[in-house]
Amino acid sequence: NCSVIGPPYRSSVCEMPKLEGELLSFDAKYRAGAGSGKMGAKMAAGVGGKLAKGGMASLNRQIPAPISDELTGRIQDQAAAAFRAVGGAGIARVDFLIDADGRTVYVNEINTMPGSLSFYLWEASGLPFDKLVRLLVDEAVERHTAKRQTQYSLDVNLLSGAR
Repeated sequence: NCSVIGPPYRSSVCEMPKLEGELLSFDAKYRAGAGSGKMGAKMAAGVGGKLAKGGMASLNRQIPAPISDELTGRIQDQAAAAFRAVGGAGIARVDFLIDADGRTVYVNEINTMPGSLSFYLWEASGLPFDKLVRLLVDEAVERHTAKRQTQYSLDVNLLSGAR
């Protein structure tokens, strides 16, 4: 996974969720720390089926991801390109899948407004939470100001050809 902010587009360090099996399961992702097995799932669900506190924040992950600098750069570039391709602005976390060969990378999904703003990826990139939030607010204000100053004009004579 890699977070992106922008425009201008910048990518964070990469992370790699640690798996307990072959896949990152729902329980591992959202019920982490609530125990294991059926009883743990029931405790995690709590009253009314709500999930335990923690969720992604308690997910076991490696930051930075234990991958080569070349692969890190490719993922960071692809994260920024994916966010740019959808006209993204602000912040997102782009999740990737990597083939067993370790060379083929696929964009899995773009998480707009990721939980906790993926602050842990930006802190590991040298951008503390308070500066991340300030940057996001400043860039949003700048985009809004530019948008309000943009005017569109269409030179069309709607009555041409009317009798």
